Amino acid sequence: LHAPVGGGKAVSVAAEIALDLPAGRYRFEWVDPKTGKILRDESLEHAGGRKPLISPAFDEDLALAVRTR
Repeated sequence: LHAPVGGGKAVSVAAEIALDLPAGRYRFEWVDPKTGKILRDESLEHAGGRKPLISPAFDEDLALAVRTR
């Protein structure tokens, strides 16, 4: 994900995305790609289908790693 720039400055935002996932256990890691720091991680068991996720606030770029458990 990439944050919009407002008036020449990066703006801190959160984003909502939805993933279509098969049933299973997942771990989601929101990562700052500049530093490699994990900003948030969450684990869940999903019944399958659409899974909405809300990112932590970020002000430039953000990556999401999705792993099965």
